[in-house]
Amino acid sequence: IIEIRPGMPNFGSYNVQTWNTTVAGYPCLVAKPSIIRQYYINCKKFVVQVDMAPEPEEDFLNSFRLEK
Repeated sequence: IIEIRPGMPNFGSYNVQTWNTTVAGYPCLVAKPSIIRQYYINCKKFVVQVDMAPEPEEDFLNSFRLEK
């Protein structure tokens, strides 16, 4: 599942495991609320959310690029 969002998520008081990484040179927040991993790729003006279960396809994430 791929979605475009206006900004980064705020999990607030939810007990969600998160960590930071980089995808194709862009900062990325990884969240694991269940068996699905959610990747929030920060493209400055918008965020791309990618949901993958249970393990991410590294080739898919490495193919990410921003088209202008």
